[in-house]
Amino acid sequence: MLPTKHQREALTEIINNALARTAASLSELTGCRALMGATGVAVCEAGDLSNELGGFVESEIASVHQSITGSVSGDAFLLLDHGDAARLSELLTKEKPLTNQLNESDYEALTEFANLLLDDCVDALGNFLEAQVILSVPRLHLESLDHLLDRLAAGKQERRRALVVRVSFGLRDRLLNGCLVMALRLDSPDLLMPVERREEAQIEV
Repeated sequence: MLPTKHQREALTEIINNALARTAASLSELTGCRALMGATGVAVCEAGDLSNELGGFVESEIASVHQSITGSVSGDAFLLLDHGDAARLSELLTKEKPLTNQLNESDYEALTEFANLLLDDCVDALGNFLEAQVILSVPRLHLESLDHLLDRLAAGKQERRRALVVRVSFGLRDRLLNGCLVMALRLDSPDLLMPVERREEAQIEV
């Protein structure tokens, strides 16, 4: 079932509130004003992620992955084009890269940033679903989008629904783009059920 306009608006508001918290924390850490916002929110079957993300990147990506466990289970990813990942690391560390390749310092900065962002967003989604969520230690990979999708599907037979959020990052007068993916098991609480319960309560009143 595809989300209604009202349901997408509710999810967008929840994610934007989480992004605002991340931006505030990042501003405090860097001493520079940070801005973040969702430029697009979609819900799809996990098997359709290739179509949903197809226009996002065409080359190597940096992906930071955390497993979600608890009463909701699944996977959370932050995806960045390799070029944007390098530029974001430069903005976070204030260090000019010596090469086009990400180094250990870049990995640490990007992983710490993604951990902050994913923690805020997954926690907000867990509160929305009225469910406990626990995140694993973040892992950063440099890979193609096809390889990431293959890794996501490996060994998982259950059907899952994915929340896909296009995100813009503003830091030190630079604007970058990324993508958040939260793929949840369908036997976990449905992404749309809290919205439906609230709609029903309003109708009853």
